[in-house]
Amino acid sequence: MRWRYPTSIWFSPLADAWIRVYGILNCLNCLKDNDDLMFTSDSKQDILYALIKTFKKVSDSSIVKNGVKRKAKKIFDSIEDTFERREIGEFFEQLDHEFDIRKTDREVHKNVHIAKVLIAEKATTRLGETLDIQEQRSNKKRKIEENAEV
Repeated sequence: MRWRYPTSIWFSPLADAWIRVYGILNCLNCLKDNDDLMFTSDSKQDILYALIKTFKKVSDSSIVKNGVKRKAKKIFDSIEDTFERREIGEFFEQLDHEFDIRKTDREVHKNVHIAKVLIAEKATTRLGETLDIQEQRSNKKRKIEENAEV
């Protein structure tokens, strides 16, 4: 998977506060909360490389304040070690678990939809059979009435 991380946040007016408050785990949580992004532990390396690239850009930028640059450099220097921490591993385990739950929910909804279609099909078939039986009875009754009149 080719991971594209939106770097525009780093160059917005909120970048100073954002980078001061957020560490790697909070960056990951922020990505997770973004409805446009879906990822699992399969994307871990791609995310790591995107974050490395992003923090490198911020720390080398001439338009970012020095305090933010220092924080970005500090994060950049330790990001690979940070990604090996237990908390990051647990984050991705939880993410995979949530993904599996969503996948199961989608499968259940799909199966419910299929069941509804099958039930509707069976009901339609039964209705058709009932109408055919009623028509046959009606035809028999009409023939009996015609024969009775004759």
